[in-house]
Amino acid sequence: MRVLGRDPTRVPPRELAAGGVAFVFQNPAESIVAGRVAEEVAFGPQNLGLSGAALRERVDEALKDVGLADRAEAMTRALSAGQQQRLALAAALAMRPRLLLADEPTAHLDPAAAAAILALLATLPQRGITVLLAEHRLGLVAPTADRVIAIVGGRLVANGVPRVVFADPELVSRGVPVPVASRVAHVLAITAPLPLTPAELALALAP
Repeated sequence: MRVLGRDPTRVPPRELAAGGVAFVFQNPAESIVAGRVAEEVAFGPQNLGLSGAALRERVDEALKDVGLADRAEAMTRALSAGQQQRLALAAALAMRPRLLLADEPTAHLDPAAAAAILALLATLPQRGITVLLAEHRLGLVAPTADRVIAIVGGRLVANGVPRVVFADPELVSRGVPVPVASRVAHVLAITAPLPLTPAELALALAP
């Protein structure tokens, strides 16, 4: 496997970061290194050599993107879980990455906060940022995903657009967390197009 043309088993993290790779952890508290919000967002760009006005611009822009512009001077440990997740995303965006890797970024969030994070992630491809998201809450993610890759026991079992991938009823028996709306659609033989969300399922069932 190569990441942006580099072998991740041989290239140090600093070089991957400098080459355009950013990472958002499942538990944002594990990645926080600074005492204040603005300092946390500035940490990555500072390690790439940015300072002064260029650094401030990146920090301000990233905090605005995630809705934390008014918390720039807040203590990082005083933030809620949802705010910490947005902070982790801001820190990643401040790196101006080409590839953003996110490991279950909605794991500790309620549905509303999770939807807000996913809505923001869905806008990133418009900026030229590829988002690779590892997620089990597929009912939330599927509507905005361009492509789904399902891996079971270390083996690739599906690869394609969500409505095609989740149309395979065998995925459920293989342990893939297919969206509930799609599973119900299988039972009711609703296939064109396959519903991915409760709202889509309701629309398909409407007289």
